[in-house]
Amino acid sequence: MRKKEIIQRCDAAEEAVFAKGEKLLLICVNKTIEIEDEAYTLLDRVRYSWKISPRRAEEAEYVLAVTYGLIIGVFENGEWMDATKENFAGGIPEVYGNWDDQEGRSGFRGHDAPDNVRKRYLYKRVPSELRGHGSPIRYVGV
Repeated sequence: MRKKEIIQRCDAAEEAVFAKGEKLLLICVNKTIEIEDEAYTLLDRVRYSWKISPRRAEEAEYVLAVTYGLIIGVFENGEWMDATKENFAGGIPEVYGNWDDQEGRSGFRGHDAPDNVRKRYLYKRVPSELRGHGSPIRYVGV
């Protein structure tokens, strides 16, 4: 999807409702979403190389991939670990690994969330109070 198309879709989308007690991690993938490479999946774009507290990130049940305010992916959270070639080789395409510049960064192993969870969030807008803060990471209920 291109930025213009995403923004139009976001403007038309209903706002996501995060139920009390839900533990979510929202990660903005604006910088990578326009890379056209089928080998570089949305899961790869959201799961790899973040300056984040792995301990806190693991508290979330689901990770939501967000671009320009629109939720474009919903994944079950998994184990967070250092963003090293040893931990992510074979999953992250070599060209995007940037293996020598990952100190202090982490990534997670995850997979698609169940359909009922995906339907609750996919292609909905992030609530306005969680947008525009400058950080690519947002926690809900964590």
